[in-house]
Amino acid sequence: MEIAGLWNLTLHTPMGVQRAVLDLHEDNGVLTGTVTHKERKITAEIYDGKASGDHLQWKSTMKLMPVTLTFNVTVDGDKMNGTVKTAMMGEFAVIGER
Repeated sequence: MEIAGLWNLTLHTPMGVQRAVLDLHEDNGVLTGTVTHKERKITAEIYDGKASGDHLQWKSTMKLMPVTLTFNVTVDGDKMNGTVKTAMMGEFAVIGER
């Protein structure tokens, strides 16, 4: 399954809907890339990224409010669904599509 490339993410956070662009790269099950907040133009690197079949996990730390986002998603073709977890705001839904 090809997961690399640009994804449009929609995060349903306690602060309202947030939109981001995920630039995802995969090499032998290791995910790297960036997440860029669309409105604020803030970019964060992906780290601790893993791909196993259709399941992806990664973290990124946003600099605006130093908060680590832990993503757990499942990919189905050109769509992804899952959750984002933070220590401060709990867990919320994320969807993505190419």
